[in-house]
This record gives sequence, structure tokens and C-alpha cells, in this order.
Amino acid sequence: MLRWTITFVIIALIAGVLGFGGIAGASAGIAKICFFIFLVLFVLSLLKGLVRK
Repeated sequence: MLRWTITFVIIALIAGVLGFGGIAGASAGIAKICFFIFLVLFVLSLLKGLVRK
């Protein structure tokens, strides 16, 4: 999930530099969503690991 976030951030940066504002905004939005999903899954896996011990 983190790999997808980094990919969309790079796409957003390149699109922003080249002047494609719509694509840059959409890619940044997708990257933000992927990052928050990653954070939720990461916290859940940490909690699951703590419960098993």
C-alpha cells in the first residue's frame, strides 16, 4: 500500500511540474487516500500483534 502511495505522489509531482493541474490534484488525492488506508492497516496489524503475545 505504501508503494502505491509513493507512486501516486511521484506522478502528482511530475504532473505538477509539467503543468497538468487536474492530473496532479487527482494523483495527490489518491495518494492521500492510499496513505490513510496504509496507516489504518498498519495500526490494526500492530494491535493484532500485541493481542497475540
